[in-house]
Amino acid sequence: MATPTKYAKSIATDFTKGNGVNTDLLKTEIDKSAIITGLQKIITHGDNVDIWFKDVLSGGDVTTLDGIVINHDGTPTDQEQNVFIIQDRKTGKGYNSKMFKLTSETSGKKTVTHSFAVPVSIMKGGFVSAAANKDDELEVFLDRNTVIGEITQDVAVNDKIIGVEQVVVDAFRVGYMLKLDDGTNSEKQTVVEVDKINKKLTVDVGYSQAFASATPTNCKIQIRFMEESVLPDLAGTKIEFGAEAFPGQYIEAGTPITLIYDRKGSGAVDFYYWFGWLF
Repeated sequence: MATPTKYAKSIATDFTKGNGVNTDLLKTEIDKSAIITGLQKIITHGDNVDIWFKDVLSGGDVTTLDGIVINHDGTPTDQEQNVFIIQDRKTGKGYNSKMFKLTSETSGKKTVTHSFAVPVSIMKGGFVSAAANKDDELEVFLDRNTVIGEITQDVAVNDKIIGVEQVVVDAFRVGYMLKLDDGTNSEKQTVVEVDKINKKLTVDVGYSQAFASATPTNCKIQIRFMEESVLPDLAGTKIEFGAEAFPGQYIEAGTPITLIYDRKGSGAVDFYYWFGWLF
């Protein structure tokens, strides 16, 4: 009986060419090699690369795999590089920024969205937290409501492993949120594993609703810029968020950035926040 087996590698110490890992290319290199046992999946998380085979490799095949890893060049292909360059050129070097004012509900959540008429690259954002905002909560995310593709298998309540179309698995990264939407119900969970070989996404918490592939059920991406966070009293000090991640964060025209302000105290309060972007 076959025993699926994992071969754990480190990007820093095993992939010695120093250009990271291109999982699609690595899969092709393994498939074209002399390794007899079938490849099952490749999972990357942090510095770790877990290469799963459908059974235990022979000593010779382990040596072959080690050679593939040592010589693997993870540099993006010409096609991938061109996509990045073309996307990057969708925005120019013009810079703009704006401060916004949100007046909260007297209690509970208030949702506001912002979008841009032209493609932009968000550079950074921030907010001002004062005594009146103390202990309230803030969440910020990019809601790509465009349908990426569909699920390929029914999703039962509590399911964490979701079968999806190739175009969906190619679009996702660990940390993105997978939003399932069948036209009646929708729910989102955080992706913790991307299996491009078997076309599956694993989320951290099972879905609380069932979704049918025949409906169909669409897949959308949501990217969190700031998880639900308790606001401090910093006497009006400006706080930045996303300064390291935003540069180059391309946003298509009309894509909403959503803020949810959850008032925990009583009575409405004002909250000020801002974005800076290239256009």
